[in-house]
Amino acid sequence: MPSNEKPRLIPTGKCWCGCGKDVGLGKFFAAGHDKIAEAALMALKYDGSVAQLLHAHGFGSHHSVRHAAVSDPDCSWEKCADCNYSGAPASIANHRKKDHPDRHVLAQAIQALGGTWDPQRAIKALGDHGHTWEDQRAAEKRVRQILRDLCADGLIVKTDPQRAVYDLVQK
Repeated sequence: MPSNEKPRLIPTGKCWCGCGKDVGLGKFFAAGHDKIAEAALMALKYDGSVAQLLHAHGFGSHHSVRHAAVSDPDCSWEKCADCNYSGAPASIANHRKKDHPDRHVLAQAIQALGGTWDPQRAIKALGDHGHTWEDQRAAEKRVRQILRDLCADGLIVKTDPQRAVYDLVQK
């Protein structure tokens, strides 16, 4: 088997932390015991230190494990389109809803309502969902960036080369 291929693991019906508890069909661990096993392994092999774990695998400040995970085609990690956050797809979705709610809300509004979108309509849509800004200029700057990002994502297309006017991409 090539070095990057992982063996197919088969659950045995017993918890893999070693406690001996019976576990459900298709499960490796009793509830919470995956973290217990992880902590035990960290203590046993890496003195309980994530830094030692990273160093043992060639990672550290000189070689980013996050970048490696995002770059590896066999790894499901991805980078947030709006910032430097990276993680599993479900983690990215949660992060975006929590840390970039304006973009998420605007994308949903555009998909639900369709039609033509400009900064004023985007500001109104976000305002209808409770988003506020300190001043109009800050609001316009932020929604222009969101509209550009959504265009880059393929959700909307710019229809006027001189102005920030977009339409929902028809699928």
